[in-house]
Amino acid sequence: MQINTSVDNSIAFEANEVESKDRSNKELEEQASSFAQLLSQTSKSEDISYQSTSFDNDTITTTFEDPTNGKMVAVSLNKDVVSKIEEYFGKDDVYRSPNGTVTLDNKAESYVAGWFEDIAYKRDFIKADANNDGQISRDEYNQTKNNFEATIKVSVERNEKLNVDVEETVSKSYINAHETDEYTSLYRSENRAKSLDDELNMTLSIDKDFNSKVDMSEAYSTNESISKEELLMAHVNSLKIEDIVRAKAGDQDNPNASDLTDLSMQLNDVFSLIIALLLNSDDEKTKNILTKLKDNDGDVSVLNDYEKDIVENILKLKEPVDGKYDINEIDKVMELFKSYELKGDPLEDKESSTEAVIDKTVV
Repeated sequence: MQINTSVDNSIAFEANEVESKDRSNKELEEQASSFAQLLSQTSKSEDISYQSTSFDNDTITTTFEDPTNGKMVAVSLNKDVVSKIEEYFGKDDVYRSPNGTVTLDNKAESYVAGWFEDIAYKRDFIKADANNDGQISRDEYNQTKNNFEATIKVSVERNEKLNVDVEETVSKSYINAHETDEYTSLYRSENRAKSLDDELNMTLSIDKDFNSKVDMSEAYSTNESISKEELLMAHVNSLKIEDIVRAKAGDQDNPNASDLTDLSMQLNDVFSLIIALLLNSDDEKTKNILTKLKDNDGDVSVLNDYEKDIVENILKLKEPVDGKYDINEIDKVMELFKSYELKGDPLEDKESSTEAVIDKTVV
């Protein structure tokens, strides 16, 4: 069985368009001087919209106007990000003051300011910073809208071998972020943003084509410790069928509760079961395979090659003993099929394919 993973070009985040202001050299110098004076004040000025508290040797204080109110913004941008902006927009749009700070102008300013507005106000980073210390704690990060939902689409083509395509697409943007130690977050995975500056640097870094949009491929490039392919498979497996099974097992009136609980530990790879469901018309073909096995006391010899492939590679039943599968395990799998539903039309014949959307979004 070959598994192919991909994401489409749907958009996770998009900056607002900000009108450019092309200042003269004198006007730019005056603005840089004015911003420098504001930064030198000991208390935060009412003329400053946002001022970073995160600085180190690898960053540069970068100033520009907040497009929502015209006040000054002073962020801490990584030196390589500033160089990338300077290379793309030109040195005229990136004014470097003698004191080492940078003031953005014209298209460079509108580009960075657009992303700042998106992160600060649409993704709620300023609002989430409840104690106004410039840092985003775990609890504060979970109040931001720095994530998105995705729909997983599974396509199965059945020829000589099973070919499975797994594709994700953005279904909803700007939802509450959830920091987690598992690879089930969609954006930045376990590497959450620690500040507004952190997220701005990340966004500017991954927007490779400077189109003020972050598509899924760019969004998933933030996960340095896991590949996009591994991440998608982790998302598939995060839709744990065991949750459904456990809920059913929690029913005290269910005589098979204990068996279902055991089964949830054995069959928590929902991906295999999704394929099994897709391959069969209303589950009947797979159920017929299981029924055939059960009626013949688990005897492997009653199955044809295709049916054996389903049992071994999709349902993944335990190895048969003396040519026979365990009847109790067959019963458990048959019960499991009753507790899971999948959207989409099944495959009707061997030389065909289908698509289905999992009835759950990954968050």
